[in-house]
Amino acid sequence: ITEEGGFALPVEDLCRALGASYEWDEDSQTAACTYRDTAIVLTVGSSTVLVNGEPVDLDEPVVLRDGILGVSWKLSELWGLDTTAAYNEARTERICWVVIP
Repeated sequence: ITEEGGFALPVEDLCRALGASYEWDEDSQTAACTYRDTAIVLTVGSSTVLVNGEPVDLDEPVVLRDGILGVSWKLSELWGLDTTAAYNEARTERICWVVIP
């Protein structure tokens, strides 16, 4: 869960699980990911991502915490996936299911 109030999907883990490509550029703090012919470029600290070269707002910034790149659940939506998430009792963690149609 981010300090901004939302939860973040771990991008590299999601890409690995989907079989999507994932390339991290440390110098520019960007990640390029492609799944099902939809290329997405994420930049740490920005809430705008590039989807096939076009800017799209995610409402929450991309975060990098403890070496893990996290992004809003809207990333899965951009790839045509359905995401369901539920909070734990303390509302400090979320469990997330990603459904691949």
